[in-house]
Amino acid sequence: MKKIVFYVLFMVMAGGLVWPQAGEFSGLNVEVGEVNFPQAFLHAGKEYDPGKYWVVVTEKEGIPYFTVSNEKKELLFEEMAVIKRYKTKAKAKAPVKYQVKSGFLKGKEYFRVKISRPGVSIIAFFMVKQS
Repeated sequence: MKKIVFYVLFMVMAGGLVWPQAGEFSGLNVEVGEVNFPQAFLHAGKEYDPGKYWVVVTEKEGIPYFTVSNEKKELLFEEMAVIKRYKTKAKAKAPVKYQVKSGFLKGKEYFRVKISRPGVSIIAFFMVKQS
């Protein structure tokens, strides 16, 4: 009986620790807008030409995703985001606006789209086609 009570308490406590993080991105909808991909890139084995793509960061069940659409805003694919947390002394007094950055990583193997706000970066990596 003690083991069952301990197990139930442990699960409730563990769930309490995970729950705020899972819901942190609920309702996330950031229109990054047009992003110029300067080189051809690959996603799920398919090649995409260089050019302008419409990018939006949204969430599914509290997990951020990047949606990539063509110029007509027709959905091409979704990419699960990478979350990078960091410590900051900045305190958000007003609603926090996201900062958007894009560019190549060292060696130009990946093109990266990153949106940041105090304490967290949400990043998508797109593999550049090597010729």
